[in-house]
Parts: sequence; C-alpha cells; structure tokens
Amino acid sequence: MARYKHYDYAQMKMLPVSFAAQILPGTFDHTLNRLVDEEFDLSVFEARYRNDETGAPAYDPAILLKIILYAYSRGVTASREIERLCRENVVFMALSADSQPHFTTIADFIATLDGEIERIFRRRAAGVRRGGVDRAGDVRGRWGEDALERIEDLERHA
Repeated sequence: MARYKHYDYAQMKMLPVSFAAQILPGTFDHTLNRLVDEEFDLSVFEARYRNDETGAPAYDPAILLKIILYAYSRGVTASREIERLCRENVVFMALSADSQPHFTTIADFIATLDGEIERIFRRRAAGVRRGGVDRAGDVRGRWGEDALERIEDLERHA
C-alpha cells in the first residue's frame, strides 16, 4: 500500500506580515500611497472632524482615501466589499495599516465628501498625467506604467 506524507487542514500557522513591505515600488498601490501621503492636499478634511477634545478618534482621511481609490481602481464600489477587502486582502490591509474601517464609515466618507475627493484627485492626477515629473520622480519610470494607466482609468470614472 502507498504511503503519503501526513497533512492536516486543521493545523494553524502564524505568518508575520510587514504591511510596509506589501506596497511594492512600481505598482499602482505604491503610487497611490505616495500620492495621498506626499502630493494630495488633505487639509479640506480637517474641518469635518471636531473630536480634538471629546469623541472617539476618527479614521485618518488619508487611509480612507487610499482604500477607496484603490478599490475603485479595481472596479469595487460597494462599501461592504471594501470593508471585506480590508479584512482579507493583504494590499488593502497594507494601505489601511490594518485599521479595518466599518462599511458605514466608508460609505459615509464617500457620501459626504464625494465632491472634495473628486477635486483633490482630479487636480493631482491631471498634474501627474501632464508632466509626469514631480518630487516623487517620473511616473512611468519610478512608479510604473501600470500606475499611470490606473490613474487615467480613475480619472475617467471620477
């Protein structure tokens, strides 16, 4: 009778994950991460939050913007699906710093700040498409061809 190596689907294996290492240079998620962190003016969101003395801490608008724009670039627009991806997809986990915002938080952010999100994105994406060179370097060379194509797709659907 043949013998096989033992296996057990019920076994556990803990894998350490560095979220920063999941955002690879030359990918769209890396470009998006850098655009939001270094290029977008997010001061428009500050007035929305009045929790400096009371209330619970809010999710950083940069985190919400990253996961929403990344989801939209993948064709995902439902807030429940974005919430699920933040729990199950390592790139979404990395972009959100594993903060896992609830779908109502995502939906509220989109519903109440849709115009601001679109203006911020269009203003910065147009500059990237026109010149391609800014503080972060050449989009095609340093950020990757895929990034420019995704930015153009997002801009068309914004």
